[in-house]
Amino acid sequence: MAISAANTVFQTVELVEMILLDCSMEDAARAREVNSFFKDIVDCSKSLRRKMFLDPALSSEKLCCREGKPGQPLVVQHGDNTYGDDIRTIVKVHPLLQVRRCHSIEPADLAEIDERFFNRAPGMWENMLATQPPCAELKFTSNDEFGPMGVRKVSQPQTLGQIRDELAAYHRECFLLPKRALGRFVITISGCGATSEDHSQVAKGRTYAHWEKRLRGLRRIRERERQH
Repeated sequence: MAISAANTVFQTVELVEMILLDCSMEDAARAREVNSFFKDIVDCSKSLRRKMFLDPALSSEKLCCREGKPGQPLVVQHGDNTYGDDIRTIVKVHPLLQVRRCHSIEPADLAEIDERFFNRAPGMWENMLATQPPCAELKFTSNDEFGPMGVRKVSQPQTLGQIRDELAAYHRECFLLPKRALGRFVITISGCGATSEDHSQVAKGRTYAHWEKRLRGLRRIRERERQH
């Protein structure tokens, strides 16, 4: 019996890996459950493990707020030596931490979580990192309808399961999380020296970087024209 092209593709490790790298993190996680072949591909691929927050990724971009130009941030590559008053690594926040989109204008605020994060069933998510790349430190500030209840700092990299357990233990000791009698609670997650790729400053920084690159190109063209 002839083997179909689809069968050939889905029996080839390199091709399956390429397809999964183009999928969302959630779809890649679902594919891992299809069979042992897919599971082994995901578990053994460094690129897929980084995509799924299982292994730390390397820093690639940073947001620079420049002296004298507070309204004109720049997004540059991590190795770029652009100077700024406030330089932050741009990170991707794990989808499970984005239970509610963080509306704060502070660049350091990454996301908000509520009690649903603590009620999730055990699973692979417990071994996943909070951000990619990992932040040097995360700060958790708990609030309810009566205002702030406490602050907790956690060194990274840590998994979501470790963060859940540490916050729950801290709740028992110091009442970081409000009691249920006080109503629903929200925990704001902030990153030391980091900002979310979804923050409005990042989008603005990409726009300014694009136009500055074009202006530099035009200046080089004009300079060559003058020389000739």
